[in-house]
Amino acid sequence: MPIIGAPAIDRANNALREYDYVTLKNPSAVSGKVTLVRFYLSNTIIKSYAGTVYITVPGPPATILTREKTADLGGFAAGYHEVVTDLAVEPGDYIAFWHNRAGAGIGGYHDLDTTGGAGTWARSSPFSGLNGGPGFTLQAAFELSLEGTIVVTTAKGFSKAYIIG
Repeated sequence: MPIIGAPAIDRANNALREYDYVTLKNPSAVSGKVTLVRFYLSNTIIKSYAGTVYITVPGPPATILTREKTADLGGFAAGYHEVVTDLAVEPGDYIAFWHNRAGAGIGGYHDLDTTGGAGTWARSSPFSGLNGGPGFTLQAAFELSLEGTIVVTTAKGFSKAYIIG
């Protein structure tokens, strides 16, 4: 099955919380559904979303829009996670992620490499549900620990998320 995004592995650095992140590694080459999203967290988060997005204005700063609906993934402890989703994807789309912290003064970080990556669009966005819009800044060497498995289809649908790991 086709893959979108960068491998969901333990990485050397951390992505700041309450940012929309769009990983530029491995955009979709097919139409279909992202049926499984995988990611790696440095510590606990209490809220997160995933979605597929496309760039309407390349920037900088970029304008990035959500493909259809995003998946409300929920909260997770540190480590590797897999979540079943139903996210529409088209050729050229990217996978995106947003998360918040575990509580006041507590981290809540997603794993990230900051050197040698494929690049990531980032935008400070408190309380985001990955609603898209302008203001994304390119972080040229960043690579977020985030990937999805695509099932090739021709029909579009709605996003759903079920925790399985």
